[in-house]
Amino acid sequence: MLWPARPDRLLIFGLIGVTVLVLLSTFFAPHPASFIRDRYAILGVLLVSVVASWRGTKAGVAFALSVFLLFVVVAVAKGDFARDSLDLFVDLFLFLGVALAQGVQTGHLRQREMAAAENQRRMSLLSRLSERLVPAASSSALHECLAELRDLMKASRASLFLADDGGELVAQAPDEAQWFAERPEATALVSRVFARCANGSGAGPCRPQQGNAAGREGGGGAAVPLAASGGPLGILYVSEPKRGRYGAVELDFLGIAAEMIATYLEGEQLQTAMSAAAAAEAASRLKSNLVSSVSHGLKTPLAAAAATITGLLEGGVVGDESTRRELSSASEDLHVLDERIGDLMDISRLEGTGWQPNLDWNDPADICSSVLSRVPAASRSRVECCFPAGLPIARFDLVQMTHALYHLVENALAYSPPDAPIVLSASSDARLVRFSVEDSGSGVQEEEREFIFEKFRRGSSGTLAHDGTGLGLTIASEIVRYHGGRIYIEDVCPHGSRFVIELPRE
Repeated sequence: MLWPARPDRLLIFGLIGVTVLVLLSTFFAPHPASFIRDRYAILGVLLVSVVASWRGTKAGVAFALSVFLLFVVVAVAKGDFARDSLDLFVDLFLFLGVALAQGVQTGHLRQREMAAAENQRRMSLLSRLSERLVPAASSSALHECLAELRDLMKASRASLFLADDGGELVAQAPDEAQWFAERPEATALVSRVFARCANGSGAGPCRPQQGNAAGREGGGGAAVPLAASGGPLGILYVSEPKRGRYGAVELDFLGIAAEMIATYLEGEQLQTAMSAAAAAEAASRLKSNLVSSVSHGLKTPLAAAAATITGLLEGGVVGDESTRRELSSASEDLHVLDERIGDLMDISRLEGTGWQPNLDWNDPADICSSVLSRVPAASRSRVECCFPAGLPIARFDLVQMTHALYHLVENALAYSPPDAPIVLSASSDARLVRFSVEDSGSGVQEEEREFIFEKFRRGSSGTLAHDGTGLGLTIASEIVRYHGGRIYIEDVCPHGSRFVIELPRE
């Protein structure tokens, strides 16, 4: 379509001007052909330039052809071809060539000017995006940017879909659901592009894609993935422009805008995660400090009560055998309570940020005697140490590693039959030092191994064990973690469990 549906005033003025030019040259020129050879041809070329600069190359070419045809009609009507046919023919086509060249050149300049203006508007939008879309920006900033993007692309809608925790796309504007429900092509395009980007690798699958439903409002829009480092965050959908489909340059621009939006959204997610982590750390630190303070407060009167009972028993003040048994039982209960309070203090210290292991070179065999010294005398005969001769020294915190293995031995004693042996062993290779505690109890169920090292969690066979806090395995796990090692469980045939600690060797 060469002519616009509604020509502007300048184009109408140009047509009227050419008509007046032809009429004046027809009735008042001294020689009929002079209107081409003189100033009128220049005016005609000037009018062609004006039309082309205002309406583009097609309008300029059409205007040049119209002026040429008018000149030909006037020349035929005046009979100039009969008197001066060759010269007039050359002049007419010379005028046509100059007018066409001028119209094409001026139209190209207009197109470049329009492209430059369009690029400037796009760069301005990107600049505003970078200024507005910063972490902690207001919630309306993103919607304002989407409205500007919609207006710039001459589209009817710019929509944002973000993936929820389940990976499903959710429209961010309340009126989006009804609009997309009436346009299944657009919905299918959004889902297809998101799935392709999520399942693909590299930048190729995350390129913008345009719908094929040309001529149907909403069906031929562009879906642009909001690609981030951890995968696509969602889709930016822009409906098709009023003039038709988007070109490659426009799709690239939408890709850049989507990258900026994705960067903003990813920053918001990171900031939210950091705030949540900081709050959780502060709560954990407060809880640890509270537990530590309470534990310290309990230990002082507990130590005083234990010292008093010990003095009564050893001082010969109490002679009644029944009373002595009661005091001995109370002393043992106080000792157990002291250990439980110690466990709470240990876990609060290990969960804090200030504790670090005191690494030193130690003989792994030294752990056996250290662990046995902490085992109650009544159960010490059940613990068997298997440390091969010639174990190389290793670098670890002897006190804390003894503490960890004692909790494993204590757990094995509690969850095994009364006469079942407990084996504490060690081994070493070029990379690792291994400590293990093996029992012949009922074992640990497969589904329980995921939470057995969590605080206050006990296995289903806890009926065999005396009352406890459920912190022993957690303390052992934290000590091993601070050493850069790992702890895990193995099955023992025909029944039982083996808790293994692996520490890296230097």
